[in-house]
Amino acid sequence: MKNLIIILMVALFPTWVWGQSFDPVNPDEPSTVLPKADFYTNQYKSRVRFGNQSKDASRYEWNFGDGSAISKEKSPLHIYEKAGTYKVLLTAMNGLGKDTLSHQVTIEPVENWYMGNNVSLDRNSKDVYNYTSLDDLFKDLESLPYYHWNDITVNVARQQSFAFSSSVNLTELKDVIIRKIKEISNSSIKIKIVADSYSSGSIPILTLWPALTKANFDAYKDLSEYMEFSNVVIKFGDIPYSIYREDELEEETICSGSSVSRYFTNLCSAFTYDWKLVNVPKYITGYKESGIGNIQNMTLLNASSEMDTLVYEVRFKKDNEIYYTMNCKIAVCPKTEAVTLVAPAKDDIVSSREDLLFSWKPVVGASGYTLYYREVGTEAFYSEYAKEASLKPYYTSRFEYDKSYEWKVEVYTPCGTISSETYTFKMSHAPDLEIVSFSVEPQAVKPGQEFTFTATVRNSGTEAISAASWRDGLYEYNDTGYSSLLQSKEQESKSLEVDGEYEVKFTIKAPFEEEEELRYYIYVNDNGGLREMTRLNNRDSLMVTVALVTIPTSEYKALYALYQSAKGEEWYLNKRWNIESCAVSRSNWEGVTFDDEGHVLKLALSGKNLIGTIPTEIFTLPYLRELDLSGNRLSGKLEKVITDKVSADSLRSVNLGNNQITGYIPKEVNLLKKLNNLQLSKNQIDSIEAVLPKALSLDITSQTIHIDSIQLSVNPQLRIPAICRYDHESQSLGVYPDFTTSYSSTLKFEYNQGKYAIKDWYGANEVKIPSGQALTITQASGSAKGSHSPFKVFYDQGDANMDLVVDVLDIPHTLNYIMEDLEHTGYVIFNYNAANTFTDKLINVQDMVATVNIILGAPLAMRSSLRSANGEKIAHLTVEDGYLVLDNPLEPVVAMDVSLKGVKSDRLKLLFQGDNLMFTTCDTDEGTRFILLFMDRAGISTGKTKIMEVAGTDVAVTGAMLSDKAAKEIPVTFPGKKDPEEGTPTDIDTIDEAVLTNLFQIQIPENVHLIKISLYGLNGRLVVNKELMGVNAGGYSLREVLSGLSVGTYVLHVGMWTDKDVIEKKIKLYISK
Repeated sequence: MKNLIIILMVALFPTWVWGQSFDPVNPDEPSTVLPKADFYTNQYKSRVRFGNQSKDASRYEWNFGDGSAISKEKSPLHIYEKAGTYKVLLTAMNGLGKDTLSHQVTIEPVENWYMGNNVSLDRNSKDVYNYTSLDDLFKDLESLPYYHWNDITVNVARQQSFAFSSSVNLTELKDVIIRKIKEISNSSIKIKIVADSYSSGSIPILTLWPALTKANFDAYKDLSEYMEFSNVVIKFGDIPYSIYREDELEEETICSGSSVSRYFTNLCSAFTYDWKLVNVPKYITGYKESGIGNIQNMTLLNASSEMDTLVYEVRFKKDNEIYYTMNCKIAVCPKTEAVTLVAPAKDDIVSSREDLLFSWKPVVGASGYTLYYREVGTEAFYSEYAKEASLKPYYTSRFEYDKSYEWKVEVYTPCGTISSETYTFKMSHAPDLEIVSFSVEPQAVKPGQEFTFTATVRNSGTEAISAASWRDGLYEYNDTGYSSLLQSKEQESKSLEVDGEYEVKFTIKAPFEEEEELRYYIYVNDNGGLREMTRLNNRDSLMVTVALVTIPTSEYKALYALYQSAKGEEWYLNKRWNIESCAVSRSNWEGVTFDDEGHVLKLALSGKNLIGTIPTEIFTLPYLRELDLSGNRLSGKLEKVITDKVSADSLRSVNLGNNQITGYIPKEVNLLKKLNNLQLSKNQIDSIEAVLPKALSLDITSQTIHIDSIQLSVNPQLRIPAICRYDHESQSLGVYPDFTTSYSSTLKFEYNQGKYAIKDWYGANEVKIPSGQALTITQASGSAKGSHSPFKVFYDQGDANMDLVVDVLDIPHTLNYIMEDLEHTGYVIFNYNAANTFTDKLINVQDMVATVNIILGAPLAMRSSLRSANGEKIAHLTVEDGYLVLDNPLEPVVAMDVSLKGVKSDRLKLLFQGDNLMFTTCDTDEGTRFILLFMDRAGISTGKTKIMEVAGTDVAVTGAMLSDKAAKEIPVTFPGKKDPEEGTPTDIDTIDEAVLTNLFQIQIPENVHLIKISLYGLNGRLVVNKELMGVNAGGYSLREVLSGLSVGTYVLHVGMWTDKDVIEKKIKLYISK
């Protein structure tokens, strides 16, 4: 019976496991529940890793939505070929059934890709963030976007070697990568190439250059400023360079008495090395001064109590050529025998947990301290770590009143661990005398004159004083320590409540000595007659000046004002000014030179960290000859400092350079009659009020000035700060300097024939600047040479000829560029990015089509008039007997933009045939509009020509613009075209009433010494350029300036120069017959 049961169980097993789910097609796939499809995506650029999270499934099918083959991997990695949005379908299956799930995956265009912050370089990895070659990695580094904010870490697989393909030249690519890093928003980021820290094995090798040459090694050093290599070996062809050893050789701290060596040959055996000491150490002995090869076996001693350092200059040479020079620093730490404890002092009393602060003297070379403390009588110490030489304990509850505690400190130095002795203190209530104020009157005295010290003493303890006696004393300090007691005051049977105070005074006479300053100490309870919590706060000191000479009151106030307004307490001085004393002293007033009577002759505080403003009183010092406040952080407006109240009649030289001073150079500078040198470079001064004497040596270079953003055009309207237009040599306020830009070393703003023109000397007929690009222009000539101004440039997409309008003229201009027809493009610069309307990397027919669509999406703007002044010829466009007819006496028409009413596009039949045409239509509410372009640029010849059949009634032309081969407008008229009234501006733009009262008159304000009137055609050509000087305030007629002009639209630019500012206005206006 047992055997039968066993047989039955085996026979029934398949049915019990599979039940109804048994699938004859998949007999090895038992399933008890339906599968559940689920997945997530991990995406980087065009690579997507699909993470499968399906449940109860044994088979999978992936449809990636891009037409590629079905994948049956569980979690596949897929690379998409094109940008777009794809529907990804996962089918999860088992023997019982299947389940599906879909997600959308969006692949951004290449120009929108950004590099991940953590990526890997591993030939064997299929991770989505992995690169398998140096070529691919550096290609992405070359295309870093400007908005990348974080460091990029490349983890290189160990036990692998990588090299560039023969098509990559890293020396050339290096400059591109460095420029990219500088252009991005956070220019302090680093690209870190490091050995993978999560795996073991040999250090990875990167062959970046084919050979070790001076040029290749220089390129590596340039690149390493922005690209950090860590724990990898760089190879130049077959020669390895162990970069990870550079840090080991650059700097090290050792203990006095240690032996040290420097093996430079571990870096690279292809170099020879020589080295020499470039500093003179104060305390170190046992060092070598120079040598060849490695530095070996120096036993260095430092018998002082201070850290001292050796600095060696090491030269890397190959074939007798110096490839690189580095500094190798060896710091020698003195041996310290013990740590000196300060507080709580031995057998001190601490009255509260809040006041408990452990402190000790700092130890040279210490990397950290450990504080140990415990209750007296217990075995285990508590410990806390401290970086500095003091620590407030974290667990103050461990300290209880009326108990004693022990404490000690251990310090960690290059010489090992050093310990202190153990101090004991008690937590208890006690009084504590503290000096809360200490003063002397007068502060400056003459020999033999009496002066009085006054000290206020407070009981800051936790227990009142009851009938106790002690002594307070006054001491004079000298080089050997305290002198004998000068005076003492006995406090007999004195009582003092907690927070109670008493006053003690000492009066003495100034000694008849040559010392200019004397230091005095007050020491309360100097005999220890009173038991206190601590005596560390029982002393204070003061300096008393024995004044042989005092500074005159007005001059002292000027120095006092400078100290207060420029944050004198933060100045970098050997000794802070005692600003409360007006006595002349060699040890006070650092940076000030006085004469024998106390007058201020010179102020020299260059690079002393002056922060704030310069008081006007400085320029009233009557004897001051030289003022040097350069290299600080002084700010404020210059015209608020040099005012009409200046009276520094002896002043010959002023140096305020390299500060943050703003405003303008006031005309009051000319009141300083003896001034022959004025240095104002590297500030933020943007104007000058008047011409300065030519004999004055003036430096106003390298100002930082903000200007308004501009619309990019052939002749951009730059608002040039007045400081840039001043030329000291020619004594002129009206020069126009040239400018270079930060965007490109070849891009310049050049002034020529009355206007600024933007030029790129690398490609003289084109400009490649993104709209919204931040630029910094730097003045290339003039007195303010080197001054720079940040601003942004903007333009409309499609404005290829940079005439501030997107219209049909931009299309043949683009076509001429494609055809490389310099004859017809050279006179107008080509805006490459504006013309790239298809937003790919090339300028081609697709961009012209995209530009046509932009133009048709906006109203047709007509520039020219129906009528022609002086009988000039003009083209006529009419609808005659069902045909659109062009009667053109001028140039062949290559492109036209025409609006018709009374007919739709399906009723038009173009009479020109062939593949050389681009014909685009767009129906409007009243009819249709079309753009016609002849790609071969032969165009419609002169004379009368039928263009197309138009089927409809009352068909009429409502708008038209024609272009010739050179992308110039051909004037055209048609029936019904209207002109504005004669002598009035069109509605293209309004005129600012503050400057232009009507078309033919401008209103001139007071104090204008120069007026410049410029009139441009819409193609950027300068039509009128006139300068007026000595014009009186009031109205000035422009009729003479505008007379004789052809009918059409123009840009009028008016600039007025006052003593302090430049007023500029720009408008569009229309001239009719």
